[in-house]
Amino acid sequence: MRRARKVRARIFVACEGESENALRAWLQGLCDEHQLSVYLDGARLRGGDPLALVQGALKRRQESQRKAGRHLRSLLFIDTDRLDDGSPRSREASELAEAKGLLLIRQEPCFEGILLRLHLHHEREFPKTAQEAHRRLAQLWPGYDKPMSGPRLAARFSFADLQRLAEVDGQIRTLLEILGLPQPR
Repeated sequence: MRRARKVRARIFVACEGESENALRAWLQGLCDEHQLSVYLDGARLRGGDPLALVQGALKRRQESQRKAGRHLRSLLFIDTDRLDDGSPRSREASELAEAKGLLLIRQEPCFEGILLRLHLHHEREFPKTAQEAHRRLAQLWPGYDKPMSGPRLAARFSFADLQRLAEVDGQIRTLLEILGLPQPR
């Protein structure tokens, strides 16, 4: 007699670059460690302005759904330094994402800002610019360099670091909730 294989909930996660894709891989590892029946269906995009990123994510989501079925949720990791520039294309990107059910997980001001705040006692630091986030991160993590990898993130940070960040970052709290990971106390 065959054992029924449990179907994992599919969550579409689009990423702007290779380092954000490493974040997706690290999050998948955390979901697996917590024995969550979740599969983070990743799509790495080629970059571009916020509207191009949203359009690319929607196209990749459609391709993925055509092959393997619908997703429980759809996310796009996106840097706020570009999304919040006030341009018409950025506003259009936010509107299109909302209309199409693509949740924008805002990295403030960029991916390096997230990495900076994952460090103990730095979770409340919100650099204004990507350059400032890079500079501060380099002080805390002298060997940091792009592209990042999932195993490298897992070696540097723990789930406790992510929970601590979720206490002060609503985007990360929402992300934990969507994935089904335990919330901070």
